[in-house]
Amino acid sequence: QGILYRAEPQSEKFTPDGEYALTGQAPRGFAKGEGLAGQVAESLTPMVLYDVPEQYFPVSSALGSARPRFLVFLPVVTDGSCSAVIELAAFKRPDSNDLKIMHQLTAALGNPGKPTVAA
Repeated sequence: QGILYRAEPQSEKFTPDGEYALTGQAPRGFAKGEGLAGQVAESLTPMVLYDVPEQYFPVSSALGSARPRFLVFLPVVTDGSCSAVIELAAFKRPDSNDLKIMHQLTAALGNPGKPTVAA
């Protein structure tokens, strides 16, 4: 599952702007510094949460559902500030290659039209 939160112009708030495979109630936005996604927006630093709380939402499909084991929060940085945050839920622990690809993706999103250099 995943969701994209986009920064509101001239504001410290982020609102949901796209999602993948979410079920149930639509997520609410957040302010910079608020919650895990808000901390990522403020620090401009990706975060991986390895200990997802038991009460966290399940990832569901027609075949069943299970609680994600990992959460990944990725800032999209444009001109030195956070323009969006991507939150992903996963069953598999992201390895260094996964994180490298995610870094390249967020760098390309933050600087459309500019070449991306691998980290």
